Amino acid sequence: MTKRINIPCPEVARTPDDAMHFFGFHDLCPWDPQDKNLLVLRVADKEMLRMPTAQDEAQVCVWDPATGSVTPVGATTAWNWQQGARQQWLPDGSILYNTLQDGRPVAVRIQNGETTTLADAMYCVAKDGTKALAPDFVRLHHAWPAYGYPGDSAAPPAPVPDDDGIWEVNLSDGSKKLLLSLADIAKVGDCNPPEATVQFVSHMAYNPSGTRFCFFHRFFMADGNMYTRFMAADADGVNLRLISDEKASHFDWQDDDTVALWTRFLPKSVAAARRGGILSHPLLQPLLNPLRKLKGGMKQRLWKEGYYLLKVDGSGDREPLGHGVLDADGHPMFNAGRQWFLTDTYPDAKGDYNLMLYRMDTGVRYDMLHHVSPPQFSRDMKCDHHPRFNRAQNLVCIDSPQTGTRQVHIIDPAPVFEAAGK
Repeated sequence: MTKRINIPCPEVARTPDDAMHFFGFHDLCPWDPQDKNLLVLRVADKEMLRMPTAQDEAQVCVWDPATGSVTPVGATTAWNWQQGARQQWLPDGSILYNTLQDGRPVAVRIQNGETTTLADAMYCVAKDGTKALAPDFVRLHHAWPAYGYPGDSAAPPAPVPDDDGIWEVNLSDGSKKLLLSLADIAKVGDCNPPEATVQFVSHMAYNPSGTRFCFFHRFFMADGNMYTRFMAADADGVNLRLISDEKASHFDWQDDDTVALWTRFLPKSVAAARRGGILSHPLLQPLLNPLRKLKGGMKQRLWKEGYYLLKVDGSGDREPLGHGVLDADGHPMFNAGRQWFLTDTYPDAKGDYNLMLYRMDTGVRYDMLHHVSPPQFSRDMKCDHHPRFNRAQNLVCIDSPQTGTRQVHIIDPAPVFEAAGK
């Protein structure tokens, strides 16, 4: 059976091109609980191709794709190109997003026309809408500006503190507590970066029932490359486990105990050599550079790099996902029934990138869309597709610079479902 099929799917709506519109990351659903309108960020300057500062405002808007109207409901100065302002709908239909207030990241909740400001920003919200997880976004901005928010402190943060890490924010009263400190996180597994290295956490996500969460523990090494540890803990912060070491990028929960993650599994000695800076030695670069440039199946065979289904319960069980078919890192999201795996690819050397659906039971990849990214959308200004299902699982929205500016596009995957006999 053919494992890769090209089935073009139509675009059914797109945000107006009078301004720049985008949503951000692939772990949130932009559609409201009624599956009618979408949250988007609106940036008036269509030509903006630089990192946002604390003076750059984006409007938080509700987009009605049926009419094309884009209605501002708030404004934020805490946003970035990759993850927006973490704007999202809560189960009761209220809107939550981050902004800066007096130089500090905070969260804003809009409920029944009333606006409430919480004392701290948030990242991901539990399914019941009562609590959220958050990093220190100012620390994150210092270490990795493309994913944090600027704050009022210019001083470098402590490398691995015992009073900062992953916070739980109460969305009713705005109170917060430290679930896991960076000092405690660094003690799990073999983690010995240089002492002055600023460590940080990112990409937190609750499992479907809210009983666990996972996240990245990260730091940059002397050669400028990132070292990533993928970790999971119970919702109260106990039973912290290292799931994948050395490199990990994008993921989604398949169920309460299983994560689909793009990662690789090298010998522990190689991971230790990376942490220790041995592989950064100039004499080794002529040997390593060709290996770093490997693509597709060759990379999967040599580096054991690809998507894996990983158990986070401490068993260490793992299973390759789509190897030989899903051969490039992307931004995944399962549908509600977990039979479809939605993902994309990064632009290649020519700027080409794809949107696809992978059927879990047959192992067939269906390429739905092919876009070309203009060269100016690169590095931290890149515009990845970050695909997301709507709540009915019959539409997909993406961010794309295909028209020359960032816009949100809605794609109808019906041709794939029909061909696959959904």
